[in-house]
Amino acid sequence: MHTQKLVFCFFLALNVIQLTQTQEQNTVHTPTNTRFLFDVNRVIITPSYTGMLSTLWFNEHSKLKMMWDFASPSLWYNIVKRLRHGGGMTEIVTMIKTDYPHLQKYLPLLVKLNHQQKPIEGTVEVITKLKKLGYQLDIGTNMDSSLFVTIKRRMKNIFNNFTNFHAVDSNVTPIINKPNPLFFERYLQQYPQNEQIIIFIDDRLENVQSAESMGLLGIHFKNTKQIKKDLKKIGIL
Repeated sequence: MHTQKLVFCFFLALNVIQLTQTQEQNTVHTPTNTRFLFDVNRVIITPSYTGMLSTLWFNEHSKLKMMWDFASPSLWYNIVKRLRHGGGMTEIVTMIKTDYPHLQKYLPLLVKLNHQQKPIEGTVEVITKLKKLGYQLDIGTNMDSSLFVTIKRRMKNIFNNFTNFHAVDSNVTPIINKPNPLFFERYLQQYPQNEQIIIFIDDRLENVQSAESMGLLGIHFKNTKQIKKDLKKIGIL
């Protein structure tokens, strides 16, 4: 009897999932009922390693001294830990200010490194098409708002396509970033949903899952070919 109940529950759950997927596929998305929320890092832009190397090589600090100062296992452990949990330059800068005061002289250099970005051309193509179709495009990023403003200014041709910008404010503690559901709650409070479907695109699966828990429709970004395929699948491109 117990086994029969488990089998029944399994097939019931499977039917619910299939019904949800069918409803999503049958939804007719229009610029009136749907808007987009895009992540930035590794979705719209990606690090320019050539630019980073050039910045490191031509900076004013002694390279040997800099290598010695950063040769700390605990520092790199904490950096990797923050990156793995969805953090970005905001969290790293805050950590250095708090825990590694002897490295504060390198903060301007870290900011310059963070600015060495290049656009992902396939995503830019998708953004341009969505804008021409009349969809509202918003930004939801873990970047510090001040850093994002600089990148936005440098890449006006891309970010002029977006209406609203929701970034992290490093001056407010605790820092609320993805995948914390509060990040999406604050976005929805600032820019109400108004019965619209919000399609959230991010390269981190945990961020997508968090967005879905708040009622957004998530798409896990892997590459530009896949994102075009997923948007075609739901009848947008």
